[in-house]
Amino acid sequence: SPVQTAYLQAETRKADERFVADVARITASPVALVRRAMPREGRITDPAVRVIAAIEAQRHIVVSPEQKALISSAEQQRRSAIANARAAARQR
Repeated sequence: SPVQTAYLQAETRKADERFVADVARITASPVALVRRAMPREGRITDPAVRVIAAIEAQRHIVVSPEQKALISSAEQQRRSAIANARAAARQR
């Protein structure tokens, strides 16, 4: 239904923005850079890998293994939030 779709889109946007903010904080990168590196909705690509590669290329830095682990954790939280939103949308 339209209500379910709107809810899911809003919750997905929130999860994406939380991920972007977390990655920006972890890597001390501008939020805009991280946001631009995010793959488009529906793309079959790992956002964490893509964002890390973009940060390294744009900022000419190497993201540490510890930072990569934190980013992967943030990506898992993003995926979990989206999965929870899908389940909640079905109940609406």
